[in-house]
Formats: sequence, C-alpha cells, structure tokens
Amino acid sequence: LDVRQVVQNINQVRAGGLVVGSLNDVDFARLWFQVKLNPYLSSLSRDTLYCLSQSNLACQSFQQL
Repeated sequence: LDVRQVVQNINQVRAGGLVVGSLNDVDFARLWFQVKLNPYLSSLSRDTLYCLSQSNLACQSFQQL
C-alpha cells in the first residue's frame, strides 16, 4: 500500500467536506483515526491536521482526533 496514495485520498475527501460531517460521529472518528488510519497519521501534512482542527467538530469527536 502506497502511503502517498492514502494521504492524497485523505486530502481529497477532506477538501470535499465529507470528512467533517462524518467526524461528528464519535464512533466513526475513533474507528478511522485510532484503527484504520493510525499507521498513516505520521504522513499527514501539518496543513491537513490544521484544517481538521479548525473544522466544526463536536467536542467528543475532536478528542478522538
């Protein structure tokens, strides 16, 4: 699995707004960021993480991130 492709896909979904709506579901946020994306988180750019932190997330979802 190419890490660059995974990161590119994350950025595309983030730019489309899908992630923000889904991340307000605490179980979804936990599954993706603590399980599925965990091996790739170190490859995300500062801009991607900053954008997520500035999104309108529920407090519990933000804590999962």
